[in-house]
Amino acid sequence: MNPQSKYLALGALTLGLQGCPSSTVPFDPGSTTDTTPPVASVKVDTSLTTVDQSGVSSTHLQESREATGQVPGRPQNVVATVSTASELDITASASDNESGIKELVLKVNRTVYYIPSDPNLPPSPALMPTQELKRITNTLSNGQVPKLAITALRTGIAAERHFVNSNGTTVTGSGVVLKYFVESKNFNGQVTNTDAVTIVSGRVQ
Repeated sequence: MNPQSKYLALGALTLGLQGCPSSTVPFDPGSTTDTTPPVASVKVDTSLTTVDQSGVSSTHLQESREATGQVPGRPQNVVATVSTASELDITASASDNESGIKELVLKVNRTVYYIPSDPNLPPSPALMPTQELKRITNTLSNGQVPKLAITALRTGIAAERHFVNSNGTTVTGSGVVLKYFVESKNFNGQVTNTDAVTIVSGRVQ
C-alpha cells in the first residue's frame, strides 16, 4: 500500500492570492532586513464516534494538542493518549508578516508496537521512516509573497496500527506512537521547526 493512500486530505490552503493585500506581503530579496524566522505550529484534534442504544451516532472531541516552534532547552512535551478507535485531524500552519512563507511541510514519525512470538514478552517496536505527509511551496509573484500557509489532513488510529514486516506480511500492532511536526521556511531563508505533538494509542509497553 502506498503510505500516502491511507490519508484523507481535508485540504491544503495557502492564503496568498495575488491582489489580496490582506494575505500577501511585499518582498524584495535584495533589500530585506528581516532577521526573524516564521511562526509555525502543528495541532492534532482527536475524536471518537459512538452509537447509542437507539442507533444514533455522535462524534465527540477527545483531545486537542498543539506544538509551536522549538526553543532550545525548553521541550514542550505535548502528548495525548487516545482510544484505538480515534480519528485524528492534523493541521499545520506557518506565518511571517515580513518575509512570507516559502515552504510548509508536515511530517510524522510512526512507531508501531506488536506482540512478539513469546506473548510473555512486552510489545516490540517497529520504527517507520520519517514520512512527509503534506507540502506547500510558494513563489514570489509581482513582488508579493503569501504570509500564511495552512494544510490539514485526517487519519485514524486503526489505519496507523498496520505495517508490513520484513516477510511482506501486513501486521496489526498492539499500539502505535505518532509524532507530528512541522518545518517552515520564509523567503529570506529562515527556518522554524516545531516540537512534535505525540499521540499514543493501544498497548505500547
